[in-house]
Amino acid sequence: MNKLVPHSHNIKRVIKRALKWLWPSWVEALIVFIINLGLFFKHLSRLNKYTNVVLLTEGGYGHTISDLDMARRVFPSGFTLVIFSSPKRHNWEISKMWEGCNVIHFWLYLYVRDPLWIRRTVLVVTLLLRRIVNRKFWRAYDDAALTDFPEYQALCESQFLIEAYKDLAKSRWGLKLDGKALNQDDEIYFALDVFYDGLSPPRPPARVEQDFRSRLRQIRPQAKGFLTLYMRDKGNDIRCGGEFSDYREMIEMVLRHGLAVLIVGDRPRETAPGDLKSILIDHKVLGIGKEWFENCALVLCDYFIGDAGGGVYLPALRDMPKLMINSAPYAQVVPGFLHLYKRIIDSEGNAIPLEACFNEMTWTYDVGPNHVWRNNTPFELREATQELLNVPPADWRRHISESSVPGVPRFDGTGFRLCALQAAEIVGNERPCRL
Repeated sequence: MNKLVPHSHNIKRVIKRALKWLWPSWVEALIVFIINLGLFFKHLSRLNKYTNVVLLTEGGYGHTISDLDMARRVFPSGFTLVIFSSPKRHNWEISKMWEGCNVIHFWLYLYVRDPLWIRRTVLVVTLLLRRIVNRKFWRAYDDAALTDFPEYQALCESQFLIEAYKDLAKSRWGLKLDGKALNQDDEIYFALDVFYDGLSPPRPPARVEQDFRSRLRQIRPQAKGFLTLYMRDKGNDIRCGGEFSDYREMIEMVLRHGLAVLIVGDRPRETAPGDLKSILIDHKVLGIGKEWFENCALVLCDYFIGDAGGGVYLPALRDMPKLMINSAPYAQVVPGFLHLYKRIIDSEGNAIPLEACFNEMTWTYDVGPNHVWRNNTPFELREATQELLNVPPADWRRHISESSVPGVPRFDGTGFRLCALQAAEIVGNERPCRL
């Protein structure tokens, strides 16, 4: 098993920064261009395999899951997915888990993430596609970084996968959502599709899964199963969660339940307090690569708890107990989850009532100068985790299906369930706590 190297992550960071300083952007762009030119002609026959080609520009973890799943529903007879990303990013490994998908990768950069050269790289490949490949192209979503390039816009003829998916889903679920305020939202449709008509979730290759499970059994032979904890840390993004200290009581409760705790996401295990660090399992403890560790941890776990980022989308495709913590913004619905939302706090330290948040502040990110977002407190996390663990896995789907919350009718029937603590506040049995 691999041993941990003290401060190794800091050493790697210094090396990468030095390379960025010493490595001119144009040199890298030339290398990437030559590589992409070779990849284009290598995969030319695959690019012509299907009529529809979906373009995904360095989508995050969630986009790589949800957009690919949406494309499978829009184009059931097959499609080609072209992903622009840095080599061996998570996109490359995720695509290997989907059966029967024609995925082709092009490089964006090696070391220097220069926005101008990245756009030029996409433009060059786009022009090759337009001139040589006679197919119908779709943009997975509106990438603002590419709006300066009319060639890219023309290639896709303003065809967005998300709009085609919404049109398809509306024909299937429109009556079910008739009159709901959010019946035009793609996340609601995605929730309905996955919850009621889910496709088989992706699986890692058999040898990778076997190796993952074997190593986990060696480390935690007495565990009844394992829970994966996804911690998001992306600067000032409101979908990020708290610190390890905020999650201590929640983690200890999971351990008392007899489960091992695996950690994925953006917060390194090394930054946890010493006693927590010794019980949490990451890719270094297990001795396998980070990308495959995280994919396996997310798709094979028995229970899942995670912040409101892309890491929730693989567990969303599986029917198992899962809790989204620090959920934000209001109206975000990921199927099959118990949701514990962040709170909006006013200048006097009072939480804005949840019913008002759901009905008046949907998809609100900026809450103004007199209000702030507050992460879930240790008490809230503990209560929601207890609810999660109290439901037998075999009963989870029934538990989630009973999702009606008075005051929030728009989510009925979408596989959404508000945690009991916050549902009680809307019903009127509890009052929101002061900060």
